[in-house]
Amino acid sequence: MIATNLTPPHGFWGQIDHKTHFGPTIVNLGMQSEVNVIFINYIRNEYHILRFERRSLLVIQDEAGYDYYHAIPEGLVDEWRNHTSARGIRISLTLRNMNWPLEE
Repeated sequence: MIATNLTPPHGFWGQIDHKTHFGPTIVNLGMQSEVNVIFINYIRNEYHILRFERRSLLVIQDEAGYDYYHAIPEGLVDEWRNHTSARGIRISLTLRNMNWPLEE
C-alpha cells in the first residue's frame, strides 16, 4: 500500500506500470479533493481524461496500467465539463500486487 498526499499545485507525470514487477490491477482510493487523471498512450497518439471524485475508488487494470501513462498534471484548478474547480489537498491510498522476486 502506498499513501500519497498531493498539495496544489503539485501533481505527478508520466507513470506507467512495469508488467514484470506489478500485477494486472491497481486500486486507488481518493479521500480528499477531486482531481483530473489523464491516461496517455503515446503509441496510439490518444489520451483520456477521467474525473476522480473525492471518496471514490479508481481501478486500473491490464492495458490501462501497462499501455497508458497515468498522470495528474500540476495546477491549482481543474476544468471538467465546462466547470472550473479549485484543487484542494489530495490524499489517496494505492493498493497493488508486486511480483516477487523482481525480475528485469
